[in-house]
Amino acid sequence: MIRKRAEAGFSVAELLFVLAVVSAIAAMAMPTFSDVHVRRLESASSELIAALQFARQESIRTGIPHGVRRITGQNQVAVFHLDMTSNPPVEVYDLSHPVDRTPKYQIAFDNHPHARGTKVLAHFRIYTGGSDEAISFNARGEPIQGTTGLPLRRAYGGFLLNNGDYGLVVSVSRLTGRIFAGEIGGTESDPLVVF
Repeated sequence: MIRKRAEAGFSVAELLFVLAVVSAIAAMAMPTFSDVHVRRLESASSELIAALQFARQESIRTGIPHGVRRITGQNQVAVFHLDMTSNPPVEVYDLSHPVDRTPKYQIAFDNHPHARGTKVLAHFRIYTGGSDEAISFNARGEPIQGTTGLPLRRAYGGFLLNNGDYGLVVSVSRLTGRIFAGEIGGTESDPLVVF
């Protein structure tokens, strides 16, 4: 008698087990929606810190005050230098980005490939009166109020970044000009609450 050879294959239980394992691995490997917001927020923070450090280093290198301003009504920041021949000094936005050499050193968060969806707010309270959306640095790298040159020893403030349900703050030490970043947890739309 000739026996037929059994056809090879997998049982339904084996297929379901493999499908469950593959699904579990895929779930761990895929970033969650919130991870995307956190990564975009961290990218925006890195770009902003780099702009602040560039402005500070250029101030020290050239002896001319440089700074970073949130452009009013737009979701972007720009690096400038102060034209000290004008009275009061005028912010001039003609600095090239140090890496990609674009004509103006601006960060547009709405169009940024790695920081899309990040909203930026800025608030620097100068002494007891007034506030500004910009910070400048003097030739020693110390923070100053842009057009007056007043030191920020009794002032506070920084940049507030929000993306999704997450927020970060980038602040400048009022004595040394060093730049710091830190989480604030959830989003916040009022800089006065944070600073």
